[in-house]
Amino acid sequence: TDLPVTTIINSHYHSGHVGSNGEFPDAELIIAHENTRAAMLRSGVYQEGSFGLPETVFQDRFSLLDDLDRIELYHFGTAHTDGDIVVVFPEKAVAYLGDLFPDKVVPSVDAEHGGSALAFPDTLAEIVAEINGVDRVITGHGPFPTTYAGRGRRDRGSARAWTGFMTWDDLAEYADFVQELVAEVRQAFSASRTIDEAVEGVTVQERYPAYDMTGLNAMVKVLYSELASR
Repeated sequence: TDLPVTTIINSHYHSGHVGSNGEFPDAELIIAHENTRAAMLRSGVYQEGSFGLPETVFQDRFSLLDDLDRIELYHFGTAHTDGDIVVVFPEKAVAYLGDLFPDKVVPSVDAEHGGSALAFPDTLAEIVAEINGVDRVITGHGPFPTTYAGRGRRDRGSARAWTGFMTWDDLAEYADFVQELVAEVRQAFSASRTIDEAVEGVTVQERYPAYDMTGLNAMVKVLYSELASR
């Protein structure tokens, strides 16, 4: 489309999600969680009055537009950062999760910006329990769902006409995966195992073989740091 981008929703604070705000001069509305805006100001890249800094913020929930275009924004708590939001398009049965659900991978946690590995499972569980009516989920870093699988023009736009989307069941499975992963690491910490021993002893991948465990070491380190500070 040649239409200008007039509204930007920042899913959380990280340069890959807020860093291009200033590239859209026609943006009339930039929205983020209040903690995301605060983190942008702390970064030193933005100052009060800077173009690209969200001027519309919210705490728990925010609504945009009406009818078929309606968008609902939710903040359920700390996880990847302290400002992660879920973007829901109710009439399209689609939700964007940002890095709350990056892909079928071990989640990353930015403790410096308020993230919490310990809180991650509870936040995901609340999302799954509280949001209804979503069929398709767009992840923060998973495959982009653009492959058209329909045969005719009448198929275009239907749920079955596109491939590459995650589903709400995938999100529920991810919530279970993170909960089990965190529980295993907490048990290892309670048993006074070292970080390396905890990483070596994780078995969740046996129950979720499709998941990428590359970030396991980093996740365990964050968990141990949080547990040690309690």
